[in-house]
Amino acid sequence: MVHRTRYILATFFLVALPGVRAQQQPAQQPSQQQPAQTQDQSAAPIPAYHSPLASQADNGENPAPTDSGDVVPNDRALSGAQNLSLGSPETSRSYWQPHADVIATANTNAFGGTSGWTTYSSLLGGVDIHKIEGRSDTTLGVVGGAILSNDGGTSNHALSEVAFAERLTVRRFKFSFLDNMDYLPQAGLGYGGGFGLGLPGGGSLGLQPGLTPTDGILTTQSGRIDNSFLAESDVSLTRRSSLTLLGGYSLLDYLGNSVSQLNFHTITGQAGYNRKLSAKDNVAVFYRFTAIRYNSVNQSINDNVVNVSYGRSVTGRLAFQLAAGPDYTTFSIPVLTSSTGTATSSSQLNWSASGSLTYQLRRASIAASYFHGVGAGSGVLAGSVTDTLTANFSRQLTRTVSGGISGGYARNRALAIPGYGIFNESYDYTFAGANVSHPFGRRLSMYVSYQAQYQFANVSFCAGVTCGTSVLAHIISVGLHWQGRPMLF
Repeated sequence: MVHRTRYILATFFLVALPGVRAQQQPAQQPSQQQPAQTQDQSAAPIPAYHSPLASQADNGENPAPTDSGDVVPNDRALSGAQNLSLGSPETSRSYWQPHADVIATANTNAFGGTSGWTTYSSLLGGVDIHKIEGRSDTTLGVVGGAILSNDGGTSNHALSEVAFAERLTVRRFKFSFLDNMDYLPQAGLGYGGGFGLGLPGGGSLGLQPGLTPTDGILTTQSGRIDNSFLAESDVSLTRRSSLTLLGGYSLLDYLGNSVSQLNFHTITGQAGYNRKLSAKDNVAVFYRFTAIRYNSVNQSINDNVVNVSYGRSVTGRLAFQLAAGPDYTTFSIPVLTSSTGTATSSSQLNWSASGSLTYQLRRASIAASYFHGVGAGSGVLAGSVTDTLTANFSRQLTRTVSGGISGGYARNRALAIPGYGIFNESYDYTFAGANVSHPFGRRLSMYVSYQAQYQFANVSFCAGVTCGTSVLAHIISVGLHWQGRPMLF
């Protein structure tokens, strides 16, 4: 695990290094999508900071306002690594901005030491960096901290998240390097610790769900790390058409791995063709190959997906996309095809689908996403057919008070192999919550949130001291968030 993590980090910096060097070369002309750097940076606005806590309400997809109110239109490829967005705040200045959070939480089931009420505190600190130079646009968000038990009902745990995006524009080519790393004590989907990172300016990596590790099954609380790195190249063929090529590597590792937890990694390659029908409407077709490999199980999964996609985007108002198509999967060890344990199927033909929606109103926003396809099994199953749905609604309730509701559902049905798993083993996980926030001055704000997490399975499992076919947790959090003043560099 240590050697692999070092290898990933070394690969990441080696790939990103050309982009860093490219920042040092002056541009010959400004990009169409990104204003060129001006000599007097003080003349351009800095986007307002997007709190990492706010992702519980709006998923980090809504662009933060700027002093000028201008938003750069979405220019993401429909067949690329990222979902379509509402756009990004316009700025030509480079800046960095610190922030910190203190959170007190009460939990009825910490999935670690007790099934009753327990309390703990979370201390978080981080920095956002946005660097613009020539044809290079780099954003980096870092959050780190710890969960500290107040009553011994749960273990102390470290927390961290890193989101990195760099885009280089060279004539008809755009190169993107994206990396997202989480180190959490619990499944990342719907994590109720008041944690979630947004990029500087209120943006988000918004990676397509088929390109990230699936992590939607609750287990005993323990340190886990997931990482996704993607490199994408987009080339404009004509005014209305473009070609997208991307490749990436991802992993999910449980530290202190137990017999019931399956570490895995994936290698992904994707190629797509994009066609612009109008200023707002786009279509695309893409092929994706994903190789899933496990550390402690000999099973290997090769997944082949062909999708046709449609997208519609209105800057600052609407971003919608939908993709669907056949999904052909092969297995090195035939999977179980009946309850008698007969293993005859070395391949399966399924269907895949994904979609996302972001809709911005004057005082409210709506966001939702859906995915169906073959997944790695969330570290519990040796392959699964996965359905994931998340949605949230946020609204400005008064001049100073904002609130939101959010929820999600994940279903993982096993692709069982002989000697591991049972036929039709499945886990259904649901979470729902609400939050309210209020600012105190320009730099300090307070929020209160509630979330419920429920998981049901057709087999017995353990989540902390709770063992059985279901588990329910209630989580109540109160937090203070401080954001520093943006500083130019």
